[in-house]
Amino acid sequence: MKKEKITLFIKSILFIVTLLLYQISNSQCVNGNSTQDFCDVDNATINDIVVTGGISVVWYDSPTGGSQIDPTTPLNDGDMFYATDSDSSCTDTTRFEVNINVYGEPPSNVDVFVGKCADENSTISDLAASGSNIEWYDAQVNGNLLNPSELLVDGQQYWVQQTENGCTSQRLPTTVTIIDPLPPVVEENQEFCYPPNPTVADLQVTGTGILWYNTQSSTTPLDPNTLLIDGEDYWATQTTFPCESTARVVVNVTLDPAPNAGTDGSINICEIDTDTVNLFDELSNSPDTNGTWSGPDTLAGGYLGTFDPTTNTPGNYTYTVASTGTSGICPDDMSTVAVAIIVIPEPTTSETDQSFCIVDFPPSGPTIGDLNASGNGILWYGSESSTTPLDSSDLLIDGEDYWASQTDATSNCESLNRLVVNVTINDPLPPTTTESNQTFCLVDFTPNSPTVGDLTASGNDISWYDSETSTTPLDSSDLLIDGEDYWASDTNTTSGCESSTRLLVNVSIIDVTPPTTTETTQTFCIIDFTPNSPTIGDLNTNETNVAWYDTETSTTQLNETDELVNGEDYWASLIDPGAGCESSTRLQITVIVNDPPIPTTTNTNQSFCLSDFLPTGPTIGDLEVTGTTITWFDTESSTTPLDSSEVLIDGEDYWAAENDNSTGCESSTRLVVTVTINNPPSPTIDETDQTFCSIDNPTIGDINATGGEILWYDTDMSDTPLDSTDSLIDGEDYWATQVDPSTGCESIPRIIVNATIVDPLPPTTTETTQSFCVVDFPPNGPTVANLDATGNGIQWYASETDTNPLDETELLIDGEDYWATQSDVTSGCESPNRLVVTAIVNDTNPPTTNESDQEFCLSDFNPDAPTIADLNITGGSVNWYDSESSTTPLNLTDALIDGEDYWATDTDTTTGCESSTRLVINVSIINPAPPTVSSSSQSFCIVNNPTIENIDIEGNNILWYDSDTSTTPLDSSEGLVDGEDYWATQSDTDSGCESIPRIQVTVTLNDISPPTTMSVDQTFCAADLPTINELEIVGTNIVWYESETDTVPIEATELLIDGEDYWAAQSDTTIECESSSRIVINAILTDAGTPTISEEDAVFCQLDEPPASINDLDTSITTNGGTVTWYDDYPNGNELNLTDLLTDQTTYYAIETDSEGCSSLNPLAITVTFDCSSDEYDIEIYDGFSPDGDNDNNTFVIKDIRVLYPDFNIEIFNRWGNSVYVGNSNTPDWNGQLNGNGKLVPAGVYYYILHFNKDNRKPKQGRLYLSR
Repeated sequence: MKKEKITLFIKSILFIVTLLLYQISNSQCVNGNSTQDFCDVDNATINDIVVTGGISVVWYDSPTGGSQIDPTTPLNDGDMFYATDSDSSCTDTTRFEVNINVYGEPPSNVDVFVGKCADENSTISDLAASGSNIEWYDAQVNGNLLNPSELLVDGQQYWVQQTENGCTSQRLPTTVTIIDPLPPVVEENQEFCYPPNPTVADLQVTGTGILWYNTQSSTTPLDPNTLLIDGEDYWATQTTFPCESTARVVVNVTLDPAPNAGTDGSINICEIDTDTVNLFDELSNSPDTNGTWSGPDTLAGGYLGTFDPTTNTPGNYTYTVASTGTSGICPDDMSTVAVAIIVIPEPTTSETDQSFCIVDFPPSGPTIGDLNASGNGILWYGSESSTTPLDSSDLLIDGEDYWASQTDATSNCESLNRLVVNVTINDPLPPTTTESNQTFCLVDFTPNSPTVGDLTASGNDISWYDSETSTTPLDSSDLLIDGEDYWASDTNTTSGCESSTRLLVNVSIIDVTPPTTTETTQTFCIIDFTPNSPTIGDLNTNETNVAWYDTETSTTQLNETDELVNGEDYWASLIDPGAGCESSTRLQITVIVNDPPIPTTTNTNQSFCLSDFLPTGPTIGDLEVTGTTITWFDTESSTTPLDSSEVLIDGEDYWAAENDNSTGCESSTRLVVTVTINNPPSPTIDETDQTFCSIDNPTIGDINATGGEILWYDTDMSDTPLDSTDSLIDGEDYWATQVDPSTGCESIPRIIVNATIVDPLPPTTTETTQSFCVVDFPPNGPTVANLDATGNGIQWYASETDTNPLDETELLIDGEDYWATQSDVTSGCESPNRLVVTAIVNDTNPPTTNESDQEFCLSDFNPDAPTIADLNITGGSVNWYDSESSTTPLNLTDALIDGEDYWATDTDTTTGCESSTRLVINVSIINPAPPTVSSSSQSFCIVNNPTIENIDIEGNNILWYDSDTSTTPLDSSEGLVDGEDYWATQSDTDSGCESIPRIQVTVTLNDISPPTTMSVDQTFCAADLPTINELEIVGTNIVWYESETDTVPIEATELLIDGEDYWAAQSDTTIECESSSRIVINAILTDAGTPTISEEDAVFCQLDEPPASINDLDTSITTNGGTVTWYDDYPNGNELNLTDLLTDQTTYYAIETDSEGCSSLNPLAITVTFDCSSDEYDIEIYDGFSPDGDNDNNTFVIKDIRVLYPDFNIEIFNRWGNSVYVGNSNTPDWNGQLNGNGKLVPAGVYYYILHFNKDNRKPKQGRLYLSR
């Protein structure tokens, strides 16, 4: 028993050891952390990876297979390695995976070299580096940690590192260059002559990227357009991208006024004038009065330059003004006045007898202003010697004479001689009518309405109007309005005058209401109207006198007997029996004609095997159709249905109708089915001995027998049919039966056929290569029928094996082979072997051309015409024909015909073949019509500098000439000459052919006088933002320009610019011309100037007594001699009083007004700052307080502490050092209670510590006494 226990114990021990060994052999031999971290600076390798277990650890680059890795391989962030134990004791092949994280790599985005601008005062914090916990040092190793606010030093090298996950990286260097460009080079004192007013952009400086400032320390560059101020200093810097020089150079500006001799003028003196004139008055732009005159004669009056027409010579007189400036840099100024003596001719007219239509001049008739004369400043008189001009509104008198003089627009000189005009005034009678009330039926004009053209009146040339006084004639297509009145006038065809009185016609337009019905959709059964159909007369309306139409707009009335169409719409109109008018709108009725569909079948001929229906045969019920509720009849018109059990009769027709269960209508048409009772006969043959051709490879399917589906057998008793593809055997017998294809029934008796196979020889020929000319075989060329071979019943094929004979009309193909067979005379069999012939088809290419449409100018061949020889083509031996199929060539001298086609061929000299295709040329002989003009007399404005191309003409490629016979065209840019005649031709756009007749145009050039002004120098306040519209000038329809020659008008709302000249022209809307000369106005904008103030004068302290007000700003500013007004905003702010208190960080605006009432164009904007940091301000601490509730000295107050030190805090202790109160700017002053809101503390001495928390001021300690 004991021995058994020992044995059991030993077995247990062995089992445990075996189990342990099994577990060890089946666990991973190498283990450790699967993710391991390293610092980049440690340069870790594979050897540094920590693992547990393993006797001989080996590393790989993949979990299986892969390459073994050297233990000295450096580790990189993101690497993955796989370890195993190569010792034989490790039986586990699974590799231990380790993920590598490497931290503390150097920072990124570090500049090796970086430049910084000196004026930016860059610090360590401005250096670029990306990473975690960035730090900068002054050395690569060790060194000093630099403060981010430390200023950068030029040429210094700085080192940066990052600390990541506890790993500090190596340091990277950045070398700093501080860039400070040199200042620009200037002349310290610079002088300018004005006007024009020089700007900052005019300062002379050498350098790049120049910026100008108004002080040495200003940070805001001046705008280059800022006007320079006399005596002011300006400071300049130079920018070398991207840095600005820290040093500045100063320029002092001196402005000298330029002498002003004014602007050139001119004066025209009438030849009859003897008064003296001062030439100075003719100068514009406010000239100085210290100048001298020079010219053809000596003038009196000093600077006035008095010209005496009786003694002085006309010409150019010069006014010279010398500079009076201190620097002498301004040159003398000169201007000229041109003096001319003006002789004015009398006005002209093309009509000395002028006629007027009284109707053209409502309400009273033509006036003096309507007289026609050419000239400037026309004045009309009642007699040749009258000195009193007639008013333009004076009415003309029929038959009277009127005299006109001309006044020069520039000089205002009037002509001595006068033009006389005789006046005739015409007024024809109005039209007449027999119907002053005219009635129209609206329907007569559908889809439109009656128009003005439908009104009736008698007259010569009638015009209609919508009122008695309207001046706009109605168009004949204008629609008439019911109840409206229309007025007609008549025009005299001789005088062209329209009657001033008009004929009145009143219009009535009648429209009848349409008919009505209770059913707009009306339904009919077509069988109810058999043998006919429902008609128009069956339609239902509530009224009589109804007309029916097939569309809403049809004008053709339908007949009562017209049949209705299913689904169609019909329109009814009602006729008014009194007026005879028909309603213009119609009643619409939709018709439903109900006719059920006939039954359908897939087989209208239905066959039955008699044997399938023994003993009686098929019945009516066996007929197959598709439909619902089918009824059968024995005729198409029978009304007695057949019974379904009735036996069908072979060859009989049966008719089926379908019934609509919802309407009860039966289909009006019937389906017919023809019945066949099938009992198939045996097949039949014409020949019991049948012959076949060997070439056809005859088969069972080729045996000739008559029947449906024939089955053939090799004996009379065989029950296995032969296949239709089985080849026939010469001399063999074959037996046939017939099968009904629809029933599958086979005939019982069989017929016998004996087969004979025939094999003929091929045809012969003397030419196996045969040549043809295509042109010899019109219309297309040689065909198969033209091939030559000897034999019987010859047929041609496209190849040796082709089974489809070629059609005799098929065209031969050059170089192709053709195969021929012949047929046996008796049997008609074709030879299985074939004769081959090669066809050569010759065809010459037709001539060629680049122009299939050839144009000829008739004038190029004058007096003859172009001929056949003038046609342009390329070819060898060319013949011309008048059609594509003509065989008669044309002569080269035959004249070409416009619009005709001509055909050309070419002949090959080697083959003698003429081209079968022909080149077609279409001929156009061009003789263009002359151009057209709307008027042979055309007027133009001189100011527009009209040229040849401005003449109004209709046509293409117009050419102008100076005479009817000239051969030299005028240039389109050549200026027109007043009174000249010009001749025009038109050229065809495509061909360039020019018309022979020319059109003549006579040209008239018009001009008007310029406007006038009382002052050429006009002054405005710049602050008022004056516009062009405010310039003062006398004239009508004034147009303004930026220069004397500018062609683009200025908008009236455009703002004026100081010192700018503006030119005005006067325009005449009647002739649509503008004056060719302009007058100039100089705009002077007055600016009171902007007051100035230093920034230091806008700094105050809120502790000041009295508090700072607008008056403090006002007393600190520098003005330009005017008065100043203050605002809280600009331009839409409120005016401030001098007593209004200032507030911190608020901007105030000052406007200066000068003695003339002009204000500053730009305000002074100054922002107020409250700053009490000056030493003159400090706190005041009181040494006690008495919180006894009497509202006097109840709290411990430190005067001004909240203003001067807003971040202060204070703590108060009792004599034992216990805190009783802690306060700051957000808590109230101490009220003697514990912590400010507890129980009262006892009277006595207390101690405080005051922390200022500003300007590094040390805390202050003191004591105070609390009494109650």
